[in-house]
Amino acid sequence: MELSFPWLFTGPAGTGKTRRARKMLADGLGVTEAEVFPKEIRMFKVGDDYECRVYCSPYHFEIDIPDMSMQDKQILVEVLSMLFSAGDVFSGMKTNKRKIVILRRAHCLSLAAAVRLRWILETRVCMEGGTGMIWLCAREITGSLTVVEDLFVRIRVPIVTEEAWRQTWSAYPAIADRYVEFDGRMDRASALARWGQVCLTSGRFPRIIANCFEDLIIEIIRGSLLAAIQKVDTPPLSLAIWIRERVYDILGMCQTGTEFLDGYSAAIEHALLQKYCSYSMFTAAIHAVAIAEPNTSYRNPVSLEKILLDITLALWNGAARMSDEALIEYKSRLPVEVVHEAPPTGDMDDPEGAVAKGRKTTTKAAAAKRGVATGGGKSKSGGTGEEGGGAEVAAKPAKGVKRVTKTKNPAK
Repeated sequence: MELSFPWLFTGPAGTGKTRRARKMLADGLGVTEAEVFPKEIRMFKVGDDYECRVYCSPYHFEIDIPDMSMQDKQILVEVLSMLFSAGDVFSGMKTNKRKIVILRRAHCLSLAAAVRLRWILETRVCMEGGTGMIWLCAREITGSLTVVEDLFVRIRVPIVTEEAWRQTWSAYPAIADRYVEFDGRMDRASALARWGQVCLTSGRFPRIIANCFEDLIIEIIRGSLLAAIQKVDTPPLSLAIWIRERVYDILGMCQTGTEFLDGYSAAIEHALLQKYCSYSMFTAAIHAVAIAEPNTSYRNPVSLEKILLDITLALWNGAARMSDEALIEYKSRLPVEVVHEAPPTGDMDDPEGAVAKGRKTTTKAAAAKRGVATGGGKSKSGGTGEEGGGAEVAAKPAKGVKRVTKTKNPAK
């Protein structure tokens, strides 16, 4: 009976929405969960330029929306039409009814793709005698998903409680005691228990993307506080270059526009809770996030750059209105900064020999975190090294352009 309805599984990241969908599919077919687990990957080509990766099991197909990059509106409808109509594609399927497709991370759908998805739902799924069935897994109901959510039966998948977490991971005390560090995400804990025995024994865990957003906001706050202390009225021109570099850094981690906003808002809230910024700086930065309209694009990420620029200016102006005593107090609370780390070369046993010649390394603490914002600008010495994000943001306008490394004219 469950296979006859389009389901929409919503809940925070790592709560097991896809696993819940697979279990429902297995129960409806009377098979085990292992049998419905995707066992191969097929590539579907649309036109001459676009390809879509489809995860296949003998009973259904799964498509990861971020896999389509920014071309989901060109690819999604064509692939779904191909899957729901091509008989040879399903020659090995063990079901003879509707062909089930699970769209994972559907919150990343663009508005154009959601509009086209509704057409597929109305013509291939909802009508009597339809050939397909679509299930969605999403972290939240975004503006794009509101276009299609009325056609689905929604199931809320809540985050696991701390008590249930401890019971589940009682055999791994290092995981059971770190409910907050894992954000209650069972997928991270499962991956760590399976492959991360070294992390469990050493107590050091891999960083996550959320840490990168936190590092970025912290460096912006650091630069804003430094600028206010040094009485720098106008941000330097080099700030625009620094912001573009940071946006491309995050795009390199396959983050969509919606995930940009999620990461920024969570990082700004974290900064307030840790008392890294004042409440007025927090409200101004959150307002910049609230009115933002992201448009994910690798070729021309202007909207993403504008969002980060608005956040930076909000924090900059908020810091400029604070007293010197408050600025120094907030600056002292920030995590210790790593200005630059040179690549290890030479004799690793000799601390001085391990640093490349001609490069200056300044480390304020060996245990300091290095994130997206660290190592983004140019070195103060004019070399090819990099400088921490906070120092780049706080650079004076008169010196902002001069700090860029100059290239000698080949003609001379």
